[in-house]
Amino acid sequence: MRYEVRLSKDPGFKTEENALTFIDIPWAMVNPHQKLDPGTWYWQYKKQDSRWSKTMSFNIDEDALPIVSPVTEQFLSGIPLSHPRVLTTYDDLLVLRGNNDSDQDITSLYDEANRYLEFILPNETGSIIPKKGENESQTRKFQLDASQKLGTSVYNSTLTLCQAYLVSGKEAYARKALEIALEVSGWDSRGISSLNDFGDARCMLTMALVYDTFYDRLNEQQKEKLLQAIKLRAAHFYSDWI
Repeated sequence: MRYEVRLSKDPGFKTEENALTFIDIPWAMVNPHQKLDPGTWYWQYKKQDSRWSKTMSFNIDEDALPIVSPVTEQFLSGIPLSHPRVLTTYDDLLVLRGNNDSDQDITSLYDEANRYLEFILPNETGSIIPKKGENESQTRKFQLDASQKLGTSVYNSTLTLCQAYLVSGKEAYARKALEIALEVSGWDSRGISSLNDFGDARCMLTMALVYDTFYDRLNEQQKEKLLQAIKLRAAHFYSDWI
């Protein structure tokens, strides 16, 4: 299914001035990627080869803050080719690793990361306690909560370890983060850890952070294992949500 959308300052859509048309849209949203003039804008949508919807409108105030997002090509071209590029960039690493040991926030980060060095990797199948509720809905709620807790636990630990490594360069943080991510990469992408959307997403983020943060130190086998596991989860996110 494809959509078309048109915007205009003219409620009858008869003039080309201050008018925009979008065609062959694969999803039910559109972004003009340009500043729209203040005033009332009228818009319609339709499925391809069908009639236009009723006319709707929105107003842009004179003092509205202009926030113009880049087109897809411009956005993608701005992503650095080198790693890391999620939590920081390669060029900023030297700044991060400057004289910051006396910074209270950094000290707190190290304290938390040091605790995560003792993090016991959760067992995927053992994380969902067979707890029965008073009804099917309550039992399902228990399972969803446990699934979210599982994903959150590995993500929180990995995020902290990655942050601490980027600031300090300490090898112990890298080893532990990689250990956690490789464990998660072996979990069933449609199994227990995917029952809860938030937990599922955090499992994917766990692997993505490690893949990016430690890209230059991963061997090819580790890269492939993480990348394939990331793709599996990302693919069903796209399928289920978009």
